[in-house]
Amino acid sequence: MALNLAKTFAVDIGSENIKILKLKSFNSEEIVVENYSVINTPEDSVLSSFMEKPLTDKAAVTAAIKSELLKMKMNCHEAVITVPDLLIVINWLSIPVTAVQEDINSTVKLKLEPMLPQDIEKWFISQQVINDTETSNVICEAMLADNCLAFGGVVQKAGYVPVVIDSTFFNMINVFHDYLTNEENETKNIALVLFGSECSTVSVYKNGEPKTLRNVPIGGSRLTKTLISQLNITKEEAEELKKTGEFFLADNAAEQNKVQNYNVIKPVFGELIKELYNSFDSYLAKFREFKIDEIILSGGGANFKNIEHAIQYHLNIPIKRGDTLVNVKYDDLPMPGNDV
Repeated sequence: MALNLAKTFAVDIGSENIKILKLKSFNSEEIVVENYSVINTPEDSVLSSFMEKPLTDKAAVTAAIKSELLKMKMNCHEAVITVPDLLIVINWLSIPVTAVQEDINSTVKLKLEPMLPQDIEKWFISQQVINDTETSNVICEAMLADNCLAFGGVVQKAGYVPVVIDSTFFNMINVFHDYLTNEENETKNIALVLFGSECSTVSVYKNGEPKTLRNVPIGGSRLTKTLISQLNITKEEAEELKKTGEFFLADNAAEQNKVQNYNVIKPVFGELIKELYNSFDSYLAKFREFKIDEIILSGGGANFKNIEHAIQYHLNIPIKRGDTLVNVKYDDLPMPGNDV
């Protein structure tokens, strides 16, 4: 679906923050932002775990979005909405080409039905054929219709028209698409890790195609809660410590255990490393590959200073931060990492 930049803005509705952004221009190497804002999500109004009613206070979310858009003097009316990854069920299906050609919608529903925790008729489903051999691989996204309508509804009640609703992760993939599919990288196994608030989403690309995707139930909020409980500090103090404190070393990673803040979050960070390792090991075994060539790290959790060095040290896989691959600029300056 082609979008008109002059008419469209994006709103990312998360459990911790709501991000609103309007683009001026974009290409494979640079995104220029015309206007943006990051506000706190009204407390306990968005629950980003898989459930029937993730929006617990629609009125508060609508009011927050409407108020901020008025402050921003947003002059466009169509909205692209992204939601937490845990609210969308994603599956890879292998479907005979004849079925794809004849009636892909019916075939997808038939194959997805046993995988969904609720009746198939309660879901909005979209799919895309990602290769076209004798047996086509089809990637499918399913979101409970009530949830889809609820997220679209809060934007609509704020006075804007929702035109797209998607997961945060797939929106991120669009940013790195040209990098993943260029001639140099096309045959590599490149992992994308979105280190979000409630979870981390992990996928591996090869030959320009997503091969696997997994949600890991560890995100930045787990680290925040650990700091709060172990250091007896407030949430605000924990968030500030995450931004300014020393946790990870850029050099001498073997000396990491001497850093006090790191030792506080070490058990949770260790879980993250274990889950990433298991995700990659499963992929390598399934597709009979030998290695992950590199990891692209993005998301709010990636803003921990030097976290990429710590992950690289434990997994022995080269890591690139997403903001080093695509420049994001606002007023001719790089956007702050916490806002990207």
